[in-house]
Amino acid sequence: SGDYLEFLTNEIRTALSKVTKQNLEKIIIAYEPVWAIGKSERDAMSPNLIHEMTIFIKKTLSDLYGQEEISKVPILYGGSVGPTNVRDIMTRGEVSGLLVGRQSLDADAFKEILGIVNSN
Repeated sequence: SGDYLEFLTNEIRTALSKVTKQNLEKIIIAYEPVWAIGKSERDAMSPNLIHEMTIFIKKTLSDLYGQEEISKVPILYGGSVGPTNVRDIMTRGEVSGLLVGRQSLDADAFKEILGIVNSN
């Protein structure tokens, strides 16, 4: 909704308020919707929604720093990432990488996630 996007814009603006264009390449943005924290893979955002949020974050960065600067900032997605959805998130979500939470504590699941990411 519009309220959430306004909230997210304010979060980005506040977090980056002291970051100059020259330091932008040192920044990594990890997006994890609060409602996806600690949930199962089936509760993750759809890759299409992740892609929309990636576009929104890039637009916000472009408004702050200019279009040519946004390619310097990788955008990661975290939120119920696991072996069953990682391929779709990476290919259709248009993210630069992942922030794996609970599944990183399970060595077998994490190894499977890494294998899937490396095969793409």
